[in-house]
Amino acid sequence: RLLIELDQPSDAVTHVATVVPLFEQRAEGNPTSARAAKQDLALCREIQGRLQAALGDHQGALETYGRWQALAVELKELDPDQTFHQGMLAECHEYTGDVHRAMGNRTPAVWAYRQAHQIVRPLAEADSANADLQIQLARILSSLGGALIETGELTEAQNRLADARSIQESVLADAPDHARARDGLVVTTRRLSRLATENSVIGSDSP
Repeated sequence: RLLIELDQPSDAVTHVATVVPLFEQRAEGNPTSARAAKQDLALCREIQGRLQAALGDHQGALETYGRWQALAVELKELDPDQTFHQGMLAECHEYTGDVHRAMGNRTPAVWAYRQAHQIVRPLAEADSANADLQIQLARILSSLGGALIETGELTEAQNRLADARSIQESVLADAPDHARARDGLVVTTRRLSRLATENSVIGSDSP
């Protein structure tokens, strides 16, 4: 993480590739410590995949996210009531959607975002005071809305983006300095502007 913050992604990739085998070995070892090792390994897979995506290795990122998702599913099954592991699984789907969008794979991107939304929505509804969950839900809704614009599903895109904006504005009303809510609202507003442009083009083409 420090190497990422220092903007040294190539060095970070090398470092993560070095530590992953160590965590894999621990995860297969003593059952008492295996769960903690799998959590650490899942974190490594997340970082590794995000770095690969940032460096343009989209296929590598998808493969890494697949391994991360398998770990997240396993951890979720070990602790089915643990919100953290459910949120992790949602992030797996969300980041997979991001990579598919970057590759131009529109339908798989929409599917991945829907999977993430299906997991996070009930968690956020059950814990409306949890700003982190609300922001995660809003981010997924915004990404889903953006992907739906690209597949031409404009009505649903409008609804998803409107929901994202409502959540982000609600968080900011309680915490005006919430950086992730503020940044997310900027992205959502930009997508709504794009949607308005798409709708106007369709309207102008109508007889």
